[in-house]
Amino acid sequence: MLQALSRWKTSILVVSAFLAAGLFLSRHLVGPLSGGVPPAEPVSLEAAGQHIGERLKICGDVAEVTYAPEIGGKPTFINLGEKHPNQPLTALIWGENRERWPQPPEVRYGGDTICVTGEADLHEGTPQIVVSSPKQIQVR
Repeated sequence: MLQALSRWKTSILVVSAFLAAGLFLSRHLVGPLSGGVPPAEPVSLEAAGQHIGERLKICGDVAEVTYAPEIGGKPTFINLGEKHPNQPLTALIWGENRERWPQPPEVRYGGDTICVTGEADLHEGTPQIVVSSPKQIQVR
């Protein structure tokens, strides 16, 4: 009986060690390969539409920043490259996230060159990245 209990404890320890190793590997090795980290090199603004559904880093000149509190969700649109409706990419900040910025985004990013990191999707044919944290935007 004691021998069976000892084997059971050993089995539990071995399984626990494998689970801990698997958790470590999934967070530190598999995560970056599965889209948890953007590519090392930014994608060009012109190529943004070819990477829909991917996590990207895209850099460009801020053409305009518009806060639209009259629209549902109170969005802030940061258009890169050109002004609306010709922008190759929009970084979208929903109103619920604006308080995370120490300065309003329209004051902070006007006229800057920025890099935006996040998952690219399409809105009415225009690539966009939804931004929920200032950490997703770096000023160059």
